[in-house]
Amino acid sequence: MGCDISRSLLIYILPVALLALVSPGRILAQHNKLGLDRDHLEHILRSTSQVPQFLDTSLQDVGQWGWGRCMGAASMGNYLFTGSGPSFLWVNVTDKQNPIVVWDTLSNLQVWNHIIQDSIGYALAANRFVVFDFRDPLHPRIMSELNIDYAWALVVEDSLAFVRDGSYLHCIDVSTPSSPYVRARVPSYPVVPWMTISKKRLYITDSSGDTREYWDVSNPDNMRRTFLQGFPLFVSSMFARDSILLVGSGGHLEIYSIAIPDSPAILSRTLISNKSIGRLALQGDTVHIAIEDGGVIEVDITNRSQAVVLGEYVPSGHLAQGAWSLSVVDSVLYCSLPHGVSGLSIANPSNVHSLSFIPTGHQSEKVVVRDGLAFVTSGLAGLWVVDVSNPTRPRRLGYVHTFGYARDLIVDSAVAYVSVSDELDGWSDDPWNGVVAVDIRQPDSLRVLDSLAMGRALTMAKSGGLLFVACPADSTVTVLDVGDPANIRQVGSLNDGYKAIEIAARDSIVFLASSFEGLRIVDSRDPIHPQLLCSILPGAFGVCLDGDYAYVFSRRGGFPVVHDSIVVLNISDPASPSILAKAHKFVESSRWNDPLESVVSNNLLLWAGDNELGICDVTNPAQPRVTFAYRIEYLYGIDAVSDTIYFTHSTWGLWMIRYDRGPNAIGEHNDQSARAFHLYPNYPNPFNASTQLKFVAGARQQVRIEVFNILGQHVATAFDGMVEAGEHKVHFDASHLSSGVYFYRLAARDAALIGRMVLVK
Repeated sequence: MGCDISRSLLIYILPVALLALVSPGRILAQHNKLGLDRDHLEHILRSTSQVPQFLDTSLQDVGQWGWGRCMGAASMGNYLFTGSGPSFLWVNVTDKQNPIVVWDTLSNLQVWNHIIQDSIGYALAANRFVVFDFRDPLHPRIMSELNIDYAWALVVEDSLAFVRDGSYLHCIDVSTPSSPYVRARVPSYPVVPWMTISKKRLYITDSSGDTREYWDVSNPDNMRRTFLQGFPLFVSSMFARDSILLVGSGGHLEIYSIAIPDSPAILSRTLISNKSIGRLALQGDTVHIAIEDGGVIEVDITNRSQAVVLGEYVPSGHLAQGAWSLSVVDSVLYCSLPHGVSGLSIANPSNVHSLSFIPTGHQSEKVVVRDGLAFVTSGLAGLWVVDVSNPTRPRRLGYVHTFGYARDLIVDSAVAYVSVSDELDGWSDDPWNGVVAVDIRQPDSLRVLDSLAMGRALTMAKSGGLLFVACPADSTVTVLDVGDPANIRQVGSLNDGYKAIEIAARDSIVFLASSFEGLRIVDSRDPIHPQLLCSILPGAFGVCLDGDYAYVFSRRGGFPVVHDSIVVLNISDPASPSILAKAHKFVESSRWNDPLESVVSNNLLLWAGDNELGICDVTNPAQPRVTFAYRIEYLYGIDAVSDTIYFTHSTWGLWMIRYDRGPNAIGEHNDQSARAFHLYPNYPNPFNASTQLKFVAGARQQVRIEVFNILGQHVATAFDGMVEAGEHKVHFDASHLSSGVYFYRLAARDAALIGRMVLVK
């Protein structure tokens, strides 16, 4: 690896910031139950802090397909403005039964809070306020962007937009949409805010009851705040229009008069549902209320002192999820759900019914690439097929819903097998668990062949006509006959405490990786009477097979710090495997039950999971060499074709990178100490004022740690000196720096590693 900082930072920052400069289309995705701070905050942290961080020039960003959560929708005539993970989507909904995505532009962070006002669109992308031009709906475009770190909530009225981040309320002047600017910024402290605005009256609250604020923003240059009294303790949603303020509190709808803006007076409090109220939308005197199980209740508030329920829509199956946002056009109510947008007919409030569902993806789990096609399981959004024959321009082809939360995936020439398990994530009160067989012969028209309900299926392996399905919660491995995929049959079960979290199979020999039982090898040639051949290694959380070798990710040590290794087994005799070699995997983890997905391709062992993306050169299995390992949270699946690696992430969706095994690749140096050179993520991160930088040196050498801002400008030197072989910690004081994203570069001899840290004051 070269030590040129401009080259190293370019590759590192590219997915973070420079894409915005290279292509306006590539600017800068968890919400479970509505009104829960913890889930919303987890989503914010996930989507703002985890960006691909490629440590050296051996990894290059190729392309991305954004399948993450759908967290917003706004409508304009026959068009819908929504999102899918890090992608902004513009959808033609003229034909309610056949909506068409006509524009898809990729950011690289989760997008949400979609708003349209006078044919101008507004949205947030974690650290960006983005403005869109929809005046020509056939040719939408991004007009402008404004950087606001940790932007969480957005409202727009007339020529002003208001954005909340972690500490401030930003007033943005959008009178010229192509050149927005921050007109004012004032402290405001709700952790997870709800915001609504009407006639320059801005109300902000959080769901915990800690803060209730009213802001007079009639003069944006002198905004005035009043702390409100008398609001309910728990607020799950707010909506203001004219002189009334609607508040969702638990299952109650509360109506306030805001004729005196800083002293709301309650007019009525009506129990609407035994479930928590989520988003609110007002059309005339009818309130559209989304509740946490995906239902919609129509309420008449003509009489402000007594709200009257007109009708209720009760969804089923995959639509039974709480809406992130509501948008109304004439007689259609669009609800953005975690995995798509549901269109409901509200022409008759007493008979609300479904018109359409636009799947937009969800939480990408596993990926398998075959003949230029990527098959991706995507949580509640089922199975997708993407044309990746040109990885720089991936193109969606087909989609099929798989009854529940799609997890593991096996692809044959004509059939894909998907494991489905809702209950592990608590998405449904009545989950469907099992295996689904999908006909993939026509990628743009997938269809389900058969399904079999069973335990909480998590991971699978296939050998011949047998499919092995691990259900660790039930301590079983179920054996299915899939010789006829249109008629799946259970033929056996391994139920002797096999809490396998990863599984592989070859010639009916099954390899079961368990966190507590280690690796067990089972002969299942007689699926009715399987035989345990042997047990080996301590805790195992990943396994993959390649010829006569098994690569096992093994764990030893105690909570909370454990040490991971890659163990190479010779399995030419499965009843008596032998340890051929071990390679240290640079990771510290406090979790024992996280599975790890791995695959061998082109003499490379690749893995994703356990918060890490890694590459190990196994050209000589007796001398495995870790050439790349870095912590990236929420990775789930990985596959590779030639030098292109495909991995899935819960927020980014499907990501494609290219690996160059030339002289610049980590591990190709002749200096053994350079291969042992390792940089850990800083802790804490994000941090206020100071953080700790930790690294490992393989030999005595000169080390320098420099800090750069997002533009690549040097701002500090954290350390410069000689160190001995071993682990070292450096305290970095950033009190002289302003809040923002920074990069720290650790350089020694011919090795250079880069990390990312966030300073929040």
